[in-house]
Amino acid sequence: MNKPGLITLFARCLANPEAHTQCMNPKSEIKTPESTAPPTREMPPPASMAAPVRLDTETLETLRNSKLFKGIDLPQFAKIVAMGQVHKLGFGDRVIEPGEPNRRIFVVLEGQLGVFLDHAMQNNVARLAPGQVVGEHAILSDESGSVYVAAQWPALVMSFEANAFREFMAGAPVIALNLIELLSERLRASNQWRMKTDMGEAHAEFQATHDPLTGLHNRRWMQEAFEREINRHRIDGAPITLLSVDVDHLQKINESAGRSAADNVLKHVADTIKQVLRPSDIAARESGDRFAVLLPGASLSAAVQVAERLRKAVNQRQVHLGGRMATSTSVSIGCAEDATLSLDALGELAHERMKQAKAQGRNRVEPAPSHLH
Repeated sequence: MNKPGLITLFARCLANPEAHTQCMNPKSEIKTPESTAPPTREMPPPASMAAPVRLDTETLETLRNSKLFKGIDLPQFAKIVAMGQVHKLGFGDRVIEPGEPNRRIFVVLEGQLGVFLDHAMQNNVARLAPGQVVGEHAILSDESGSVYVAAQWPALVMSFEANAFREFMAGAPVIALNLIELLSERLRASNQWRMKTDMGEAHAEFQATHDPLTGLHNRRWMQEAFEREINRHRIDGAPITLLSVDVDHLQKINESAGRSAADNVLKHVADTIKQVLRPSDIAARESGDRFAVLLPGASLSAAVQVAERLRKAVNQRQVHLGGRMATSTSVSIGCAEDATLSLDALGELAHERMKQAKAQGRNRVEPAPSHLH
């Protein structure tokens, strides 16, 4: 005697849900009679559909094993099948797109859907395989999504009208729990993607505004930030001072000990600048052996004291040059204070004083602290 097909059992369950004896036989042969097959509908923009879709054993198992229907019994599954609409999708056919309200939940039965950020479907951010669900946000709202969801190759999907599905969930709390789990997974994935995107953008911004060797800001950033700070102090009438810090004998170190040794010296000076400066001070690597430091609110005498602390701190520590070689290094620093000047003019004044410090023997600050008393 032939066993009744699963869809036949579904029909019996729909008529008499209490008849669990036959309905709970998962090993029944699965055949989908046309009379009990779910209604087949076209999704725009597919042009046509030749014939009703017959769901085979594998397709029904894919549907039942979906995370959305995990743990439901066969009577409930029979009702799910009866509720669903099956759609054949051709390559590129969309089921969700920005600007269009979405009122349906989709389960992939065959083929593959893709999630895209762009209309041309070039920027793919996720793939949906058989058993996976999309559009579940329609349970909460019919607002349009922020992405395009389309078939990456011919696909078969089953959809459920959101309002009817919401009513069904009232009597099937396990599906409601499954939906919460799916929405939580989607939220976590979205947050992770956003974090990666934000981190990527932050990394790109950091690279664009920082010197890769020393980690200080670069000249491009300095031009904008220093000019903005100087303009603000000009309006407020507050003092502001610029230091021009030049590493002594860097070219000789480069020629005698190599590029790596010179890089170590530059990193040592940059690290010392970070340690000595106040939180409000701003530093940047201006060129190969030169750094610029802006001291907002600092008078010339106060800035010279900061510069002298920086000079001593740089000079006190030995710098490893590679192998067994190490040396002390020094800087010459020029200080200029005048909030009425432009950044270029203030920079030229600080640079001239730095050259004066070098001309007087290097490893010194100009003007000298003793000249300010």
